[in-house]
Amino acid sequence: MKRLFLFLFVWVLAAACVFAAGMPVAAAKTRPNTSAIMVDELIGKSISQVAAEFGKPARVDASEFAFNWHVFNGDYKRFLMAGVDGGTVVAVYCNSQYLLSKGAIKIGTDRAMVRELLGAPITTKRIGNTVYVFPNTDRKDIFLIDGYYYYYYYDVFNKYKVTSVMIVKQEYEEELLGKPLALSDAAAAAYSRQSADLVNSIRARNGLNTLSHYGKAAAFALTRSEDMRDRAYFSHYTPEGNSPAFLARKYGITYRTLCENIAYGHRNAINAFEAFMNSKGHRKNILNKVKQIGVGTAAGGDRSVIVTYTLLIKK
Repeated sequence: MKRLFLFLFVWVLAAACVFAAGMPVAAAKTRPNTSAIMVDELIGKSISQVAAEFGKPARVDASEFAFNWHVFNGDYKRFLMAGVDGGTVVAVYCNSQYLLSKGAIKIGTDRAMVRELLGAPITTKRIGNTVYVFPNTDRKDIFLIDGYYYYYYYDVFNKYKVTSVMIVKQEYEEELLGKPLALSDAAAAAYSRQSADLVNSIRARNGLNTLSHYGKAAAFALTRSEDMRDRAYFSHYTPEGNSPAFLARKYGITYRTLCENIAYGHRNAINAFEAFMNSKGHRKNILNKVKQIGVGTAAGGDRSVIVTYTLLIKK
């Protein structure tokens, strides 16, 4: 008998922001490098070859996959994550303005053009007697090409144009099909670090300042995620009715502006971030005139994973 498995992670987002008077922040200046990042050609290369082009990775992060992400954030306008197993690149994520995929797809390419070039996105995948169903969404397309899953993420606020791409070797993606969302402590910590990088990369693409890591805000964000996990609620307000603004002050954080994004159910930082960017309130917080960021991710519980972004201007 054939089995049908819905490959779907339920996720929810929420955003809040408290404003006080503040001066605009000047955009960060970086040395320009306008050469194309041909993401397809990175697949199969050695990590040393990638490092020769992008410099030494800032760090190596655990992931939900059976590979580690090597994070290249020395220039946020050329932000790149390379999934590496045995010294070889088996996955790539890029949202740089210099991205180039399949010879013609770049940031701003119409969704219709992507489908014209690559055909219809996949909606199901059969493995043995099980058929996995990929949820239909207007925010991304999934293609299976030459043994790799290609995820093209779209910007709903820019006429559904390409905003990033993730490529994952087929075997790593399919190993997770049908399995419950579960993150190790190392992967949850990496989720937080990558979230901050993703925020800075999109801010750089939009000509905004880079946010500095604020350890106290990160610790506060983690307590928020853990509290929601441990007490089985999901809201900017605690069951007692306390707001993020009140809780931050109680935690000892003084600020002129403080914003909070929360989400659950996303299996990695990339999916959570892309969902935030396609939600008006969350997007506004990410692109706000803030200076610092702290992110906290709590794994486990009924919602599998909860992430909190705290974005602020310290007083």
